[in-house]
Amino acid sequence: MVTLALPGPDGALLHEALSCLRKGDVLAIDRLGDTLHAAVGGVVAAAAVARGLAGIVVDGPVTDLCEILETGLPVWSRGVSAKTTRRLGLGGRFNAAVNIGGAVAHPGDLALCDGDGVVFVSTQEAEDDIDRAIRSAHRERTIRDGLAQGNMLEGLLEQPVLARLT
Repeated sequence: MVTLALPGPDGALLHEALSCLRKGDVLAIDRLGDTLHAAVGGVVAAAAVARGLAGIVVDGPVTDLCEILETGLPVWSRGVSAKTTRRLGLGGRFNAAVNIGGAVAHPGDLALCDGDGVVFVSTQEAEDDIDRAIRSAHRERTIRDGLAQGNMLEGLLEQPVLARLT
């Protein structure tokens, strides 16, 4: 993951950072508390797709929602705003620890993103967390299968936690 902190109405560093991103990167953008200015819109999403980004996480609003959706780029944000950033050159931080939704994200962390939100995991913790997530997903599938077969949820929840998958 690549991190970026952008102050208020300024998006200049984002445009510079886009040229440094590599295929498969997730870009996490800390808007430093700004909930008014959208740093990501249709053009930035198209540029991110051209660079091969896996996704963008913005702790603030985005703009051009329909255009972002058309790119197919997964983007997580706090909402939508018609007011956008400008290239003002006020500064910011590139590849430093940032705050996204109250969680600290470091460059190189993994960003696990789905329809329910985003979790940041350090590479040191990733193996245990991934194993736990796989076990949890397997248990949920087993419970859903049991429900489809007519079993009661209470009885399915009482079953022992499944052994580690190999």
